Amino acid sequence: MFCKKCGNQLIDGTRFCTNCGAPIEAPSNVVEQPATGNPMAEDIPTPAPTQNQTSFAPNQNQMYNQTPQKPKKKILPIIITILIILLLAVGGFTVYKLFFSAKTVNLDDYLTFTYEGYDTVGTLTMTIDDEAWETIYNDSKMSSSSSKSSEVEYAKRKLDGHVQYEIDKTEALTNDEELNLTWTIDTDYIKDEYGIIVKASDQKLKVEGLTEVESFSPFDDIKVVFNGLPGKGTCDIEIVNERDIYKKCDFTASQNSSLDEGDSITVTFDYNGYSYDAPDFTTYCAENFGMIPTETEKTYPVEGLGHYASTCVEINSDSLEEMKKDAEADLKLQEQYWAPSTSSVSRDYKGMYVQTFGERAEGNLVYLFYDVTVKIVDLDGNSEEITCTNHVVFEDVVVNPDGVAVYDDDSHVFCQDYFEYSSDILTSGPYEIFGYESIDDFDAKYVTPYAYITTDKNMTGGGSTL
Repeated sequence: MFCKKCGNQLIDGTRFCTNCGAPIEAPSNVVEQPATGNPMAEDIPTPAPTQNQTSFAPNQNQMYNQTPQKPKKKILPIIITILIILLLAVGGFTVYKLFFSAKTVNLDDYLTFTYEGYDTVGTLTMTIDDEAWETIYNDSKMSSSSSKSSEVEYAKRKLDGHVQYEIDKTEALTNDEELNLTWTIDTDYIKDEYGIIVKASDQKLKVEGLTEVESFSPFDDIKVVFNGLPGKGTCDIEIVNERDIYKKCDFTASQNSSLDEGDSITVTFDYNGYSYDAPDFTTYCAENFGMIPTETEKTYPVEGLGHYASTCVEINSDSLEEMKKDAEADLKLQEQYWAPSTSSVSRDYKGMYVQTFGERAEGNLVYLFYDVTVKIVDLDGNSEEITCTNHVVFEDVVVNPDGVAVYDDDSHVFCQDYFEYSSDILTSGPYEIFGYESIDDFDAKYVTPYAYITTDKNMTGGGSTL
């Protein structure tokens, strides 16, 4: 007997296949015999041969004694089953990714870089476009848990402190300068809290598009001079260039008095006392003068402070000329106090005295002497010209190592002395004349009587004796 389904040889009377478990039907062509007999041979059907059987009909003993053979497994159904399982798995993963996994927002796709201003003082503004925050809001748990009117502001507020970036600098930029953009994003927190992945990549930025303007150092256009005595020094700033920018901008010193050797001061170039609408001083310079200062502060050491002049030659020629201008202005002022009958005809510089006082006092007196020709007119209209000695005295003149003389503007005065003059030509008189009849009269009054006074003289010509 054989299984009709799998062909396995069975023992007669078996109801189920011992190999595949299929139910076995009794053969319909078997003729029943008496209990002691066997079916007739011609009534037993001959089964089709299988792979493990020969084509001849086995006898009954062989049928009982043959070991059951295991059939070959079917491969195709297994492969089909595996493919179905894989398709279901892939489809399920895809559905999960589409509907349940965290979506990713790459901020690199939403960045805008704006370079503005002028070369060397440019600025950078980096913005994350609002579309990025809208996407984060809509693709995250925020959209299902928030009823805020502003999606952008809500997303920004929720991720504040968790999405941060840093740029080397955003001001004082120069064309072609490279900057580093660095991100710090708390990815795990954002994913766990809001079910979305936010990422961005570090990158290098190149500055470009800034307006080109002329650069200059304002400190190349000034001369800083320290004058006076140690501990009493002063600072003077002289502009030596006539650029238009110096009409609206100026230099100031952090300290300009009571200076000592070894001190230092800071000179600042800035607005000249005006208030401007420009965001910063360098931008103001660029917009109004087409120039940008490369520096607006510079430190100078205090050096070259001087001492009280004790000799005439210590005062250089430039300083002497400046002193002569002040002296002649004083002599002109003196004429206001002359009698109406007298007037100045000419004035000629004659020389200088420098007086010091030893241990009795510090400081000095510097006299500039002039031969002054005076015209005198009497009541009858008679006139006469005389030449006398006049002077202007400067007090506490300090000279620097280079011979520059420094003194206070109010430290020089015209001569207060006068002498009386009369003659046979003039019918009235005597007339009071400021000064001295000769330089000898000055010496007799201010030099000879004082042994402690040291007088250094440098006269270009002798005084006139009337």
